[in-house]
Formats: sequence, C-alpha cells, structure tokens
Amino acid sequence: MEVLELVREQYQKEAFYAMFNLIDSHDTQRAISAFDGYEKSQKAVAEAPSENAKKLLKLAVLMQMTYPGAPVIYYGDEAALYGADDPDNRRTFPWGKGDKDMVEWYAKLSNIRRNYEVLRTGEITPIELEGLFAFKRTLGNEEAYVLINNDVEKTVELSIPQGVNRLIDAITAKEYVVENGKVVVQVPEKQGVVLVNSYRNVAIQTDKLKDAYDARFVVTNKDSANVMNDINNILSSETKDGSEIKVSIENNRLSRDVLLLAARKNLTLIVDVEGVEFEFNAKDIAINIDGDLILTVEEELENKKSIDKLLGNIYYIPLNINSNFGTLNGTGIKISVKVDKTKFKDGAAYVYYFNPQTQKFEEIECEYDNGVVSFTITHCSDYVITNNKVEDKNELKEDKKKIN
Repeated sequence: MEVLELVREQYQKEAFYAMFNLIDSHDTQRAISAFDGYEKSQKAVAEAPSENAKKLLKLAVLMQMTYPGAPVIYYGDEAALYGADDPDNRRTFPWGKGDKDMVEWYAKLSNIRRNYEVLRTGEITPIELEGLFAFKRTLGNEEAYVLINNDVEKTVELSIPQGVNRLIDAITAKEYVVENGKVVVQVPEKQGVVLVNSYRNVAIQTDKLKDAYDARFVVTNKDSANVMNDINNILSSETKDGSEIKVSIENNRLSRDVLLLAARKNLTLIVDVEGVEFEFNAKDIAINIDGDLILTVEEELENKKSIDKLLGNIYYIPLNINSNFGTLNGTGIKISVKVDKTKFKDGAAYVYYFNPQTQKFEEIECEYDNGVVSFTITHCSDYVITNNKVEDKNELKEDKKKIN
C-alpha cells in the first residue's frame, strides 16, 4: 500500500482517478499466468492456470474494481484465459470454455463498482492491518472498507466512526455488527470483503454470461490444434534460428501467428498444398502480405486453351498457383513436385511459365532428382512441368525460312 500511496502522490486527483487500472495487456503475460510464474519477455506457451493462480487473480480484480481509477479488462481475463508473453497472450476468446466462477466474479465485482459511487469517486484512506491489504473509500455519508487477504485466514478488528451500527459485505451480503466503535471481521484465506454502511443488493444476469462458459457456445475450429502445435514447435529450443521446419496449412491458409513467430527466428517454412511442397523464408513472405498466407494449387489452368495449343501432344503437369503475396522482390518460393518417373525416363524435366501477355512460354530453371522436380517462382500464374523441351513455334518458322 505504501508504494501505491507514493505513486498516488505524484498525480492530481482528477488525473489519478481517470487513469487505467490495468492488470495486464497485449504487452505482458496474462496476469493469471504471471501468478503461475510466467515472466515478461519469456517466450513460452503457458499451461492451464493453477487453482492458486485463479484465487490470486480474483484478489487482483477485487482491488481493480475498488481502487481509484478506471478499470480496464484485457479481453479473456474475465474467463480465466491464460498465456505467456506476446504472442501467447493473444489467444482467441474461449467461447463456451471459460471459467464459470471467474466470469461471474468479474460480473459481480464490476456491478458492485457500478452500483456504489463511493468505489468510483470516493476519497481513499489506507488502513494499516497486519497481513492485509486494506483501504477505506469515503463519499459524503457513504463508506466502504476494502480488506484483501493474500494469506491464511485472518481475524481483524476495525475502528468505525460513531453513528455506524452495522456494516454489510457488498459481495456476500453478510452483516457485521459494530459495537463500541469496533467491528470484528474474519477474512478467509485468499479472499476479501467490501464492507459498506449503505448496502444495495447487486444481482447479475447469469443467463447473459453463458456464452463465455456454456459448452453450447463452443466455437468449433479443428485447425486450432495444428496451429498451436506449429507454434509450440517454432518456440521449442530445438528449433534453432535460421533452420527449416515443416508447418501445417489448413483450408489453404497458413496462420499469420505462425508466420510472424517463424519470421522472428528467421526460419524457412515448408508446407504441403495438394501434394505440392512450398519452401520459403518466413520473414520474406511476412513483409509481403497482410493477414494469413493463402496458397492454392489447382490443375485447371486459367489459360488452358492457349497452353494446350502450344504444347500439342507433349505430356505436361498443370500447376495453377495462386496466393496473396503478389510479386516477390529479392526472394522467391521454392516449389517441389513429385512426378511419375515412368513419364520422365530420360531423367530430364522442364518447367515453363505461361505469359498471358505475350502468349508464350518462358522457361524456368529447374532440378530433377529421383522423381522430384524443383524450381523457384516469384509470382503466381500458370506453370507446367513437361518431359520434353518446348520449342517456340515462331522461332522454328524463322529457322526454316533461313534454311530455304
């Protein structure tokens, strides 16, 4: 309390009462995980919170809602959402899976604050009680005594001004009798009380809270498990900076969270899309897109008629590659495709990009090794892999003219 008083003395009342009461944010580990030992700048994936961490968070919220300032809740805290430092602290809201007790605690305390103006704008006076964090809020004739116990159960005695005969806990509605200006209060282990001299019943509408913890509101996302597995692998100490790692792609999307985490470690990512392997530097791609990376591979070519006309009877593998990375400068994406080795008996393969502007093929350097054709692209379009070199028909006509 002494430290908080030193801080309060540095501000005018109007400013202090308007400042955010922030327990955690997107710049820190989740408070509930901090209580389990996760630290700032510690890159990790937090485990589910302990019961002790839940009790401590409830105490922190009790202070947040009764201390001067403007309480600000980082989304998910009210459902006991956990997470280590960024980006683990940015998990999606756990619809239908939140902690019911925590949800109702937040609702209860925020409604108490809303219904008791003394907790919003009242003067604050520290109370010295051994083993308790305690203060008094005063507004006109209204008084509120806040006692927070972060230890074993304690019984304390409070001095109460004349004229007050009873106090009621705004949380539990338990009544305490004041005798000779004294009241004895029992504060359970890791709990607290808000004793008021002007009690108002506060009810919460639990039916409007169910979407946070009722299983009927669970958002089904079968891809999330793969994303979390990829994140765990990237954060693992076994994944060294600058190394390669294979990640999953679901519904033709690679999570931006995965991409940004990989970019931080300068990783090369490998993903498989419809049997076609894409290999690229995460950092190079991350700066070229907004949101998730989208990758699709289709056999239906956009310029199929023109390509069929140019190739004639030559065997080819069509690759209509699309993405949201646009044209890459100074980097590229390596493509690897397994082919039928019986179609490439001569041990050679050729890759062409069809230029829709010139209506011609442009040959791309490639490698053929034991049934795998690899090449690098810098933009999306129609590509073909053939087992024969494609000659430009116009060039052939010119050569015949010269011979004749």
